[in-house]
Amino acid sequence: MSTDQDFDRIVRDWVEMGPTELSDRVLDAARQGVHRTGQRRRPWLGWRLPARMPARVFVMASAVVVVVVVAALAFGLVPGREGIGGPQPTPSATSVPSTSAQVSARVQVRFHARSTASAYPDAAAMNTIRDIVLRRLEAAGFADPVVTLDDRSTVVVDLPQGTDSGLVRSIIEPQGQLTFVPLPADTYGTSTTTSGPTGVIDGQPLPDDASLKPLLTGAAISAANPATDQGGVPAVQFELDAAATKLFADYTRDHVNEFFAIVLDGTVISAPSIREPITSGSGLITMEAGTDAVKQMNDLVTVLRSGSLPFKLDWAGPATPPSTSP
Repeated sequence: MSTDQDFDRIVRDWVEMGPTELSDRVLDAARQGVHRTGQRRRPWLGWRLPARMPARVFVMASAVVVVVVVAALAFGLVPGREGIGGPQPTPSATSVPSTSAQVSARVQVRFHARSTASAYPDAAAMNTIRDIVLRRLEAAGFADPVVTLDDRSTVVVDLPQGTDSGLVRSIIEPQGQLTFVPLPADTYGTSTTTSGPTGVIDGQPLPDDASLKPLLTGAAISAANPATDQGGVPAVQFELDAAATKLFADYTRDHVNEFFAIVLDGTVISAPSIREPITSGSGLITMEAGTDAVKQMNDLVTVLRSGSLPFKLDWAGPATPPSTSP
């Protein structure tokens, strides 16, 4: 009488020794065992072998199942088991640059609008400042400048990483208040008596003199361009609007040989003498000779083209830009 253990041993021997060498012997033994007695079934087994199914078919089916399971284990198809040749490689995830890495690096700098004893920068003034700062940066050739307002008196300038902050300051910090100030002959002399106006020096503040009143401001300039004077020194060629042209023509006609000062933000740029009436409405502002003359010329052109700021801007240093990480 054969048991389930006998049947299992027969099948296991067949699998281990190979179907080619022992298949007939194993199948004969299995057939004899099946014919010798009926097979016992455990009570929990939920299916039965059909009564008419040949025992050889059953044995062969069982053997095929065993072979399939063994093959699955061998090739690593069953979870938790390694296939032939050792552990299979796990595909690695492709590294995708983060959003922040794809965005060009930027840097932010800040400027505070300085209030005066009689005025405080309101919303309208700050909007004007923002527009002028943007025009100055664009005129100076900065790439993709972004200008925003952070609070009631702060301007934030966003530029590509590596931008020269010193150059940014030289463009933005000047208030750009250009004035043409006549210098009275009785105090400052004339070109026939002195080589230059008494007490007025290029690059120095205009003397604190209550009698000095501006004749024109930069608002009267309709155009400004780089140029050179007769000696080849960098200069700014300017054009006045119609009303200023007439005013300047009348004044220069009456004050030949006298001096007048061209002043930017309280500092004297130049103090030429009036050689003859200037009726064309155009003129030259010559820079102070030196290694920075070209830069001074370009900065003044930028300021005159963009307009003057209603309030002085003070450098507040760099700021950390907002994070672009997702």
